Amino acid sequence: MLMFRSRRNALIKRLWKARLGGSDEEGREIRKWLLRRLTEDQLDTLAAAIESRGGGSADCVLVDQLEECPSPELLCCQVWRWPDLHSTRQLKKLPMCKSGVLAGSNCCNPYHWSRLCQAEF
Repeated sequence: MLMFRSRRNALIKRLWKARLGGSDEEGREIRKWLLRRLTEDQLDTLAAAIESRGGGSADCVLVDQLEECPSPELLCCQVWRWPDLHSTRQLKKLPMCKSGVLAGSNCCNPYHWSRLCQAEF
């Protein structure tokens, strides 16, 4: 059992080191709500996507939406792509993401999302 924990912790540390920024509060949220809920396989897929910056053909990382948890796709996009992102309304799922077929699950792979441009006035 200890062997599995160390691999899981190593994946979480890899993901944590790859973050772009954000506040300590966001960091606590991502660790508390999301990373601890992901399986080892999901963590591995997410780490591969983050480290390749979406260059590989990383699969979806599906997370069930929980009421007490902030939006998983918003958290991941804030931590690994756009620290100044404020809302899921600023995101659009890319066609390669297959998570739309599973109701109640969201893909938190930040490279399966595109940021919508804001109109300048």
